[in-house]
Amino acid sequence: MTAGGREKPGSGGWDKTSTGRWYKPARGGENKAVKGSWDKAPRGRWDKPAKGGENRALKAAEDKAVRGNWDMTAKGSGNKTVKGSWDKAVQGSGNKAAKGAGDKAVTGSWDKAAKSSGDNAVKSAENKPAEAAGNKAVQGGGSWKRRGEWLEAMPGRAVTGAADKEAAIDRWLLETAGMPAKLHVRLRREGGIQWRGDRLRLALWPQREAGIEPVWQEAEVLYEDDFCLVVHKPAGMAVHPDGSGSDTTLDHLVAGHYAASGGGIAVRHIHRLDKDTTGPVLYAKNEYAQLVLDEDMRSKDISRRYAAIAEGAVPAELTVIDAPIGRDRHHASRRRVSPGGQPAVTRITGREVLRGATALQVELETGRTHQIRVHLSYAGHPLIGDDLYGGPRWGLAEPGRQALHGEALAFRHPWTRELTVVADPWPEDMLRLRESLGGAPL
Repeated sequence: MTAGGREKPGSGGWDKTSTGRWYKPARGGENKAVKGSWDKAPRGRWDKPAKGGENRALKAAEDKAVRGNWDMTAKGSGNKTVKGSWDKAVQGSGNKAAKGAGDKAVTGSWDKAAKSSGDNAVKSAENKPAEAAGNKAVQGGGSWKRRGEWLEAMPGRAVTGAADKEAAIDRWLLETAGMPAKLHVRLRREGGIQWRGDRLRLALWPQREAGIEPVWQEAEVLYEDDFCLVVHKPAGMAVHPDGSGSDTTLDHLVAGHYAASGGGIAVRHIHRLDKDTTGPVLYAKNEYAQLVLDEDMRSKDISRRYAAIAEGAVPAELTVIDAPIGRDRHHASRRRVSPGGQPAVTRITGREVLRGATALQVELETGRTHQIRVHLSYAGHPLIGDDLYGGPRWGLAEPGRQALHGEALAFRHPWTRELTVVADPWPEDMLRLRESLGGAPL
């Protein structure tokens, strides 16, 4: 059963940080991704070791152990990774990308295990996330080095073999690397594009004001390199100030994080989460990244996967909710399904039946305010703890927030254009709620 909709549906090495998180080193620095098989780690997480490492390789065909009751359709045996596509072994608890000792995080294709689901391997060409892989013509700029405010890259014979090097550089930047035309014009005008021997130099990191007062509270960094930062947002914290100036926001924490590492970086979040929703938030660390990632958001090339616990038994037939969302004229902060609203499509890609509730894996085709909360309430299964949309309370021992967590974020790296996947384990409060409703320990 669909609510008026239709159904649509990498490579690298994983390491463990001292905090028990998992991160996948990315290209662009000294940490090279290493192909290998998956090993299982404590609490259902997966570690992909380097070739020849001390971890024993786990064959892809063995990646099918099911813990929990996810209603998913597996295709093929195991988790063969396909560059540019999603190969989901839905996880939710592991694969949390972390900065860790200066290492860069994840690149490659989705190969995900999900905390609520266990390790049920799912491979489906129909389950790709709103073109997350993005079949774009640009190839990306390849490896780079940063020297102060300058990026150094080696375009190779595309430039060195050209008679007109300036024209070749412009062509390489715009057509191969994918530099935004607006930034290209400004850098040309300001002398921010230089050719030195066989190296191209771009002034991509000029000093900038943060734009917001730093707060000296540690941010939980899931992924960081010279272009991007992904930070975990806790419950009860907004992403950005609302104008009242009274609350500490995630932007304040990010400003403090930048200041602690030398400063000179403007705070630029690419998307948001509701105040009481937990999960990863992506930031751009320079104008290049901001322009590219903003365009990727508009073209739906950035994908987010959520874990939710909804009231009642969500039927297996409910896989797509396609219903427009608009403002509720009777309640200033609430949204509602409305014929005159903006198009909104929510996909349920996995489920686990609990006692009086259902744990869901949800992906968004659109990104409307409160979309998951509105759609599930509209379908008769509001989120537990979501007072605004009619959800039941968690219980006296737990906080009163909606049971919704962003467990994975996928985007194309703004410079290399490689698929980058950052996962965020379930928070402890949702783990306790799930177990209290009969879910097996993870």
